[in-house]
Amino acid sequence: MKLKLFLLLVVSCQLALAGIVRIEGGIKGFEGKTISANKVEDFISNDQTVLSEQTISNGSFVLEFDVSSTQQIILQIEDKSTSMFVNPAKTYKIGLSYDAEANRANAFKKFLDISFVFPDPLETNSLIRQFNRNYQDFFSENYKMIVLKKANKETEEFVKKQREKPAYQNDKFVKDYVTYGLANLEDITYLSKDEVFAKYILEQPVLHNNKEYMNFITQHYKSDFEKLTLSGKGQDLLKAITFDKDYTKTIEEIKKAKGFKNDELAEFYLCFGLFEVFHTKRVNQTASLNMLEQINKKASNSGNRILAENIKQQLSLYGKNQKAPNFNLKDLNGDVFQLSDFKGKVVYLNFWADWSIPSLREMQIIKALHEKYKDKVHFISINVDEGTEKLSKLQKNKNYPWTMLHYGDDYKVRERFDVKTVPTYFLIDVDGKMITPFAPGPTDIEKLLFELK
Repeated sequence: MKLKLFLLLVVSCQLALAGIVRIEGGIKGFEGKTISANKVEDFISNDQTVLSEQTISNGSFVLEFDVSSTQQIILQIEDKSTSMFVNPAKTYKIGLSYDAEANRANAFKKFLDISFVFPDPLETNSLIRQFNRNYQDFFSENYKMIVLKKANKETEEFVKKQREKPAYQNDKFVKDYVTYGLANLEDITYLSKDEVFAKYILEQPVLHNNKEYMNFITQHYKSDFEKLTLSGKGQDLLKAITFDKDYTKTIEEIKKAKGFKNDELAEFYLCFGLFEVFHTKRVNQTASLNMLEQINKKASNSGNRILAENIKQQLSLYGKNQKAPNFNLKDLNGDVFQLSDFKGKVVYLNFWADWSIPSLREMQIIKALHEKYKDKVHFISINVDEGTEKLSKLQKNKNYPWTMLHYGDDYKVRERFDVKTVPTYFLIDVDGKMITPFAPGPTDIEKLLFELK
């Protein structure tokens, strides 16, 4: 008995020294399924790396992985997920559950519920949950005033009260999380853009690992890069990116136009901006990918290098003339189809769901297009509803004459096509390459279909 206790103590010490996180969990209804703990590499592309995975057995699982600092971890089972925060060398005991009815209309984000066994009120997850509840309660109570820009006094009092809580000051990750959650609130209520910039951005580092910081800064700079390229200040910037293809000159143009004092912020701004405008073709796509490659090699820190590489990899998949992702999906007869089966004609592909009214309405327009262009276009519709019942009911009532597939248990097909909402459309050429990723819907696509050779 003493030997067992000694060995257990030795193992525990080794895990602690190595920074190993251990998650002991339980869940019902997913026997034999795989659960994984994933790290989000960056909060722009949302690229994830699997840190640990295990098959659920007897309703329980154990996940172990190494981290060097506080991380937000995604726990994933099939297309269902939840998140938690982990600190190095800590053990967490959790319970997971899934409410199918509550997630019925969620085609893309199905949520697992998470609870902590014997939660510590001063632990990272408890503190962040407490702050989030306070934030949500304040926002709900003052929503109308916030929309009317009349909640200045209330916001100032709430911000001051939250900042003064000692519990939030003892954990740097929590402190940053609270700081930028409140910054976002001040940004949308009463502070001017210049005041927000001076207070929260100008002299501060880019916190790639903190999602709340990323929510704040991407909201603050949403569509800003596009506006800059449309302005007089942006002409030299566009030239540096598109014609000069010069990383150093591009960064200097951004710093001059935005008043940034360091390369780190300018690099981040450029990565985010290129990501936003890639499919608008405001900046040449080839030049955008080239600039992201240069950032990946020359950026001032690893966070920006990782961000640039992940964005480049993701955008490369959906650029014009890039190979479209393949799939192996079944129709209602059980026949399996791959995208490669449809070579020889252009493919107009859409993702849809029964709960999406635009999806159902636009099916009628696709029907008219199919009649008109079926000789030179393959029409393919992929249903993302849970189970095949909705697809079967639709076909029984409408009997649409083109290829109707169900995503089945291929939970990654939406990720491969980067589908974040429905309906979403793609136009693919006869060799399986993208003509127009995230293409116009059926009400606006006919000009492109008519011009096809």
